[in-house]
Amino acid sequence: MTRAMPKQDAPSKAENRLSFMLWALLASIIVGPILNQFPFINVTLDILMSFVFISGVYAVSNHRITTILTTITTIPMLIFFWHNYIPSPPIINIIGPIASILFSGLLINSIYHQIKRTRRVSSHTIKGALTIYLFLGFGWAMLHLLLYTWTPAGYVGIPPRKHR
Repeated sequence: MTRAMPKQDAPSKAENRLSFMLWALLASIIVGPILNQFPFINVTLDILMSFVFISGVYAVSNHRITTILTTITTIPMLIFFWHNYIPSPPIINIIGPIASILFSGLLINSIYHQIKRTRRVSSHTIKGALTIYLFLGFGWAMLHLLLYTWTPAGYVGIPPRKHR
């Protein structure tokens, strides 16, 4: 008598959405520093980050309110990331990072609640945890960018220590 092997679950819609966003985020993190050396192709990083934001809205689109809120915060973020290419008011340098921080918080909260419901660790759980970790860093980076916009003198560095 042979036992049938349990079927592997096909990736869920939520996992596929999360995977797309995570791959776009990882690509922007890996490719970003390389592209910074070549300003004429730096637009690729802006395209990748736009995919991250749009796929973030798609990743949490299983809840109507979260979808609406992430969409509302994505619009100023996209304008902020593309303000070098399109005319935009200077206030976007304040609104963009604030929207990015709110977007990160909404995304982290939504993904946390998705993975909290799982009973066992799966690839979806790991992808969700990794995405939360990376978006925590993104949110902090946007907070520092916002603080730098308000008080650039606060980021001048530590003066060198004098030797006795």
